[in-house]
Parts: sequence; C-alpha cells; structure tokens
Amino acid sequence: QDVPNFHAEFIPKQYSPCDKEFDNFPTCVAAVDSSTIPFTVPLDLAERKSSWDAKNHCNGMKVQVLVNPLGQVIHMNTSFLASVHDKKVFDLSGASDFLHVQRGVESVALGLLADRGYIGIQKYHPTAVIMQRGDDEEVTKRNNAIAHDRQIVERRFARDKSNWSVLAIGYRGEKGNLPLIVQGLFALDNYHIDSTPLSEKDNCDFPCTPKDEKEAAATPEPNGSGSPMPKPRCVPKDLYLQTPETPMKIPSPLAGYEKIDKILELVYLSRVLRHCAPPYTT
Repeated sequence: QDVPNFHAEFIPKQYSPCDKEFDNFPTCVAAVDSSTIPFTVPLDLAERKSSWDAKNHCNGMKVQVLVNPLGQVIHMNTSFLASVHDKKVFDLSGASDFLHVQRGVESVALGLLADRGYIGIQKYHPTAVIMQRGDDEEVTKRNNAIAHDRQIVERRFARDKSNWSVLAIGYRGEKGNLPLIVQGLFALDNYHIDSTPLSEKDNCDFPCTPKDEKEAAATPEPNGSGSPMPKPRCVPKDLYLQTPETPMKIPSPLAGYEKIDKILELVYLSRVLRHCAPPYTT
C-alpha cells in the first residue's frame, strides 16, 4: 500500500539531500542490499565458520548499505560476519530506525526497496517495497519494476570494488580495523559520485560544454584508428589525469579526494554510520 511521500520535508538529520527519485517507486528514499568484503581465512575454526559466505565461497565481513537514487550511501552497517543472513543484519543494524521520522506525534517510516532476502521486515517497516515470490504476471511485472530501481545498489557496489581492490580481492590486515576502513572508503566514494555519477542521465555540477564535445569528437584515438573518442565525462578539467604518453583525458579515480575538508567527513561518518559492537557480531 502506497503512503504519502513525506521524505521531501521530513527526513532524518543524517540523510543527505537528494533531488532525484526512483523511476517506479518515487515514494521510496533508498534501496538496501548487502555484500561480502573478503578477508584472509581465519585460523580459528569457530571464526572461520561464522565468516564463511556459502554464496560467494569466501570468508569475509558483510556490509549492508542504504543507497539513495543517486547512488550515495546514507547508512551502512559493518558489524556482522558473512554467514549472517541479510534480514538479520537489517533487523539489528538500526536501519529501520534511521528511516523513521517524526510527523507530529506519529512516527512515519520512509519507503525502502529490498529484494526477496528481506521478506518479513514489513512487520516493523510497513512502507518497505519488497520483491515477492511467484510466477504470476502481476508479480513478475512488479518485481521487474523493483529490480529496475534497485540496480543502483549493484552499481554502487561495483563502483566501490573497482576503485578499491581491498573491497574486491580481499583484506589481509588486522580484521579489527576492517569496519572503519570500509566505512571510510565508502564515504570517499560518496564524493567520487558527485563528480562522476553512476548514470549518465544523472545531473551533475560540471556539465560538458559544446566545445569539449567538439574537441573529443575531433581527437583520434592513440592507436591511430581515427575513430572519435567517446563523450567525456562531466567532471572538472582539473580532475583529469593527463600524461604525455596518454593524450586521452582519463577521469581520475581519486577525483575530489584532495579536498581536506571533505576528507574530514570521515570523522563524522565514523560516528553516524557506525552501528556495531566491535569487532563483529555473529
């Protein structure tokens, strides 16, 4: 059942402003999903069992994120090992409380998109839009609409793991430091998305000028094929990496990270986004 869209005025203080809405479910403010951050196989047998992810066949830590329509993480949890089910992580992470706001004397739950792994959270989060089981035409159509909007979470995880190999290949350091490291890297990628959006149709602060497009179309590729270069990304010119060997403009994977005032946001995120009892909960 659809509920009035209060998120334009009544939003949590920690929630970042977002002008974009989901295409099919505009009343939802975020999509939730989990991923496993692999680490080295523990020597302790009990920890090895509790950190084993049977789906991905690795030992690791589970990270759960709430992602807004722009792909920015607004809430995350890094306190559980990989063997814990997604629904249990959501139950204990405080994500539902994060999405509850006061409207007068009533508490309003903001809309949330989730897959089948979160079936059951409607008991305490009634505005959750969850994919259902079944082969009926209506169920399939609804699930496809949810999957279309939820793809922003998968694309966000892909961006994080492509920018930071420690999130994809595996972490080999002290496991007690991994939660804060993951939170910091996800926070940095929030700023990375500001300059390099996950989707080309997303609005950005640095639109490409017609002059830039003409230069890109007239510049041949380094291999001498003569074919035009692809349209440049909408990022400031000072955030490009240019070398004599590579005349192509390559967007820097660290675009925007040099601003120290934004780096200080890590201190804020380490407090707001941390909902864990260190080092892990099983």
